[in-house]
Parts: sequence; structure tokens; C-alpha cells
Amino acid sequence: MQGQIGKYTILKEIGKGGMGVVYLARDSESGRKIALKTLLPESTRNLNYIDRFRREANAVSQLDHPHIVKVHEIGEEDGLHYFAMEYLAGPTLGSLLKQKGRFPPARAARVIIDIADALDLAHSRGIIHRDVKPDNIMADEDGVFKIMDFGIARIEEGTRLTMTGSVMGTPEYMSPEQASGTAIDRRTDIYSLGVVFYELLTGRLPFKGGTAMEVLHMHLTRAPESPKLLNPEIPGNLAHVVSKMLEKQPADRYDSFRHVINAISQAVPQNMRAELEAPTKIIEAKPARAGEGERPGPRVRERIVIETPARIRAVLAASIVINLALFGYIWLRPGGAPARGPASRPAFAINGRMFASPAISDDTLFLGAEDGTLYACELGTGRAKWTFKTNDKITAAPLVDGDAVYIGSWDGYVYALDAREGGRIIWKFDTGGCVFTAPALMDGTLYVCTREGTVFAIDAETGKAKWTDKTSGSASNGSAKLSPTLKDGVLFVPSGESRLVAYRAADGKRLTDLPTARMKTSAVVDGQKVYFVTFDDSAGRDELRVVEYEAGQSGPGFAWGLSRTNALQPEETSR
Repeated sequence: MQGQIGKYTILKEIGKGGMGVVYLARDSESGRKIALKTLLPESTRNLNYIDRFRREANAVSQLDHPHIVKVHEIGEEDGLHYFAMEYLAGPTLGSLLKQKGRFPPARAARVIIDIADALDLAHSRGIIHRDVKPDNIMADEDGVFKIMDFGIARIEEGTRLTMTGSVMGTPEYMSPEQASGTAIDRRTDIYSLGVVFYELLTGRLPFKGGTAMEVLHMHLTRAPESPKLLNPEIPGNLAHVVSKMLEKQPADRYDSFRHVINAISQAVPQNMRAELEAPTKIIEAKPARAGEGERPGPRVRERIVIETPARIRAVLAASIVINLALFGYIWLRPGGAPARGPASRPAFAINGRMFASPAISDDTLFLGAEDGTLYACELGTGRAKWTFKTNDKITAAPLVDGDAVYIGSWDGYVYALDAREGGRIIWKFDTGGCVFTAPALMDGTLYVCTREGTVFAIDAETGKAKWTDKTSGSASNGSAKLSPTLKDGVLFVPSGESRLVAYRAADGKRLTDLPTARMKTSAVVDGQKVYFVTFDDSAGRDELRVVEYEAGQSGPGFAWGLSRTNALQPEETSR
């Protein structure tokens, strides 16, 4: 088309969709280039299309933000509806993903913060975008990304949006509630931007399918793979932000984009902050024509509108409930077997058995598995924030101290990992044996026992040995895995040959080597007493034993005493 629309001289067509055409035009008064969006003549026969077109123009014209495409004028001439908006010469985020793949984590975070800030303004005006995706995020000539195409934006009436009965948007970026045609609110945009964030960090979508309905079904029923598993460079806390944005239930997501921005800002580690705070720039990217947005390939890219009668919505709702019950409520069960009994939250399956108790710190649960993997999981959902793989089984409980996680493996190593940096190795210590019991920690020193009976005191910061000693046997007795215990500067180490050894923790001085019956548990210390369970081979029964000790008056260490009166027998009770 050549010619004039209002005061705008048409230069060329730069984009076309189902409802309208976008032209590159020149404002005859100011001389600046603009993007002129017009409604197709055949669309003017549909009052819904006219209403949607005007709604987009009016919605965007209310928003003055550096990361939202500006609308200069809304008009109509000879029945042709149009609006003039800012012309962007740069590529879309979608074309950049196609050309360059995933973004560095800090740069991805910068883009998401900018767009989140723009959408936060839109939400404050009661405008929900409903089609947030990389192809609707475009860069200007200075490399500043801006959100555009509010064509299916919904204006909230009062404080609550009640849009039901239709599915509108781009399947790969639609929230579960949007996919099912149920009521939505501003948190649907948080989910969609979470999908964009996931794609920027990993170079792939959380869900891919051959048809639109397959993709929608995945949004409703499947938990995405942790982005940290796809890109180990992602800081663990940043992966957690993405996972929270992608929660199935809106109530489990962030409540607003302001909360999203704060969470991202806190999750980016110090060594990435300079890149986060630098202005966004397009580097070595070929500009795409404004209006181009679709990427070739097998992915579902079409925007869809599906009207859903009440009967179909009821079937969809039932399908959601059934599928969540079947697929969504797996809580770290081996082999992916569905959990029986009351459902909890979508999680994931692990390989092999779990032998030890988990450890919890803040909002993260740490758990070791038979396949040698340490899992760091979101406490509320069970989704993996990050994983760390050792070379053999993990049968010991992890120990968490601040940002550090300590774990022993049958491969003979003790690992110190940075929980905030996605499981990055701080140091690893070779014991030369098999570490299958949980460590103990006191005053910056980690105490570890091996199956072969060697005791190590390791500097928790550097990973260097402070002292070692060899007990008379393994720290295991049958199926029992006996960990060391610390109390008041004393380290109590169970020995497999029916002994309890006490060390001065600071320097490894052996205080006593006490013969016991065959120990079945680690020691528990309370005041001046040490409690543990033994098995009396001669009597064929378990006994709870109490060892009393008190501070010695002459020389270092403790005086020990053991009395038969302290051996407690379980009393038989009538039923």
C-alpha cells in the first residue's frame, strides 16, 4: 500500500496479522518515522475486532514508560481505524534467541526486570497484557527492550478481572488458568514472563509439543524441569525465582511484578551485579524488520482464540483435577511412582533409594540419594533448585551452615558446596575411605568419620585437615550408620567394635576409649550424660545406656564412669 493515512505517509508494509497491518510511515508534521497499525477492512465488519483494536490503542496510550512502546495518536479516516506508535528499528527478543541462544544469567535478569517494571505500571492501571512472549518484546536502536502488542489486553473492571469462557494467547507462554479458560488476574502475566525468563536462561521452552492443545495440557499438568539442570551457570536463587513465577496456582506465584523485581535483584550474586546494573545493549545481533515476530521451526507460535462453552469448560476443569492428581503430586518418590494418600505439590522423580534424613535451611530442602546426587529443592513445591552429582552413593544426611552445604559420599570425598551459587564446589576433601555418615560441625571445624574407622577434623573454610585419628573399627554396625556427636568441646565417635571414643575436639586429644555393648545408635548428649542404644548379645535384647561424665579436676579432659544401674531395661506393658 502506498499513499496517505491522515498525516502519515506510508513507506512500506512491515507486518501483518489476522486483524490488521503494520506500516512503516512518516509523520508529515514532525518528519519522524512511526509504526502505523491499521485494522483490515474485512475486520471492521466484526464489532469485536473493532473493540479489541481500540482497546489496545487506548490501553497503551495510557502508559508512559521507557520499556513500553509509545502510542502517539489514535484515529479513524474514511472508516479505516488506525493508531500511530513508536517505531522500533531493533530485533525482537524472539529473533535474538533464535540467532544467539540463551542469554548470560545477569543479562537475562536485566531484560526481565525492565519488562517486569513496564508490566507493573500496566497492572497498576488495571491493564493485563495476556500475550507476553519474546516476539512481543522488541529493542530500539539503542538496545532498550520494550513490550508491545497489547492486542488482547484485558482491562480490569474494579479490582477483579472476571474473564471466563475463552482461551486467548500464545500456547507456549500461557498460564494454566489462561489455558483452561478460567478467571485470570495480573498473575497470568507473571507466569508468561516466567516462561520468557526460563527461555532466556536455558535457550529452550519449559514445554514443547506438536500441537497447541498438547502444549496447553503440559502447562496444566506438568512441572517444568529446573532451569539449573539445563544451565549450571544459573545461580541457584535465580532459578528459584523462575520456578516461583511458573507455579501452577496463581496464589503460589509472586503477587506482583514489584515482588518479582525485588526477588531477582536479591538473587543475582555479587560477581554478576555489574552486568545486571549495566544498560542493556544489543551485541552482534542482526536487526529484524519491525513487525516480524514469528520464528520458524516446529514450535507452536500461533496466537489462538478458543471459545469454550460451559460444558467444555467443565470437562477442562475436571481434566485439570484428574491430571494434577495423577501427574502433579509426586513428592521426590523413587522412580516417579505416584504418591499414595493425600496429594501435595508437583515435584519430580529421583533415581534410586533415599537412606538419610534431609536437611532444611530457610526455604530449601537438601536430600542425598543412592544414585550419588544431592538435591536442593524448593521447600514449598519440591522442585529442584539445583543438583550436585558425586561418584558414588550418598547415604549420609547433608549438613547446612549458612550458605555452605557439606555432604559425604561413598566415593571417599567430603564436599563443601555453595548453596547460593547452585551447588558450586567450594572445596572437596579426600578421606581415602568411604564416607557414609553425616558430619558434625563446631567452631569452624567439620568432623567426619569413614567406614574404615578414620576420624578427620577439617577446616570448614579451607578444606584442610586439622587432625586425624584411627579408631579400632568402622563407624557402622550392621545397618546402623553411626555419626559423630559434639557437645561442650568434646567429640563422641562410635566405633564399630563396641566402643565409644571421646576426643577433645580442638586438637584431637583422645580423652577416653570406652568399651560398650554393640552400639546401634549415635550418641545423644544432655548435660553430663551421654545416651545411646546398644544390643546385648548375651541377653538378646536392646538396652538404652547412659554414660555419666563430669569435668576433671586434675589435668585436661573428663572423668568417666559407667554403672550397671544406668542400664535401662524396657518394661513390658499389657495391651
